[in-house]
Formats: sequence, C-alpha cells, structure tokens
Amino acid sequence: MATLETTITINRPVEDVFTVLTTPEDTPKWSSSAVEEHLTSVGPVGLGSTRSAVVKSFGGRTMTNETVVTEFETNRRVAMRSTAAQVPFQATWSFTALPGATRVEWTWRFELSGVLRLFGPPFAVFFKRSFERDLSRLKRMMEAGEL
Repeated sequence: MATLETTITINRPVEDVFTVLTTPEDTPKWSSSAVEEHLTSVGPVGLGSTRSAVVKSFGGRTMTNETVVTEFETNRRVAMRSTAAQVPFQATWSFTALPGATRVEWTWRFELSGVLRLFGPPFAVFFKRSFERDLSRLKRMMEAGEL
C-alpha cells in the first residue's frame, strides 16, 4: 500500500472550499489529471453517493475509476473509496475553518498489488507532486474567485 498526505490552506470560507471540492464536475477545472468527473447517483453529494471519473494516465492514455462516498460531514470531512479502478484507492479529506481561510488535509491510500507493489514509493512521489501542483491551481483559482 502506498500512502500520502498533504495539506493546503485556501483563503476562502470553509463552505466555499467544501462546495467546490464536493462538486465532481468542478474537478477538471483545477485538476490536470481529470478529464471528466460526474455523479452517477442522485445529487447532491452525500453518504453513499457514487461518481465516475476519467483521468489521464501514463503515455497519454486515460482510465476510468468509480467511487462511493463512505463518510460525509458537511464542511468537515469526506471519505471515499474506489469501487472500480485499475489501482484501488481510498481518499479522505478534512476541512478546518480558520480566520478568513480553510485548511484542507488529504490522505490517499493506494492498494498496489503484484508487480505494481515495486512501484509504490515512486508512484506515491509522482502522484503527490502532481496533486500538489493541482492544489496550487485550486488555491489560485479559488482565491481569484474563478471557482
């Protein structure tokens, strides 16, 4: 299993940040790996909601993953796990309201099996760097009022 954690502070109220991060259709606006993302269950997002995403992969290819929300506490915490993915994963993000800002803490766990286990540490480093670039874009867009 490969695990990574990262944190970002966005100078926007927790309600705004939570709304953007729990609206799957917004993800391609700030995530360079997201091609398309949408709910596959009736909205709004909540416990048990499902979504499908098409994401960029190595070599210009794409892959699809599907998830279910396993924890949901408005403006506080969201967790999901993959139900169909080439690399099964779990993701949790926690929101903390600060004066004039919101801190978001992410934890990702990837279940690498077989020969992919050998690539766990480099995969985690690559994913974290890419995700942190996306979070910088998210921060910039939200603070500029673009999201």
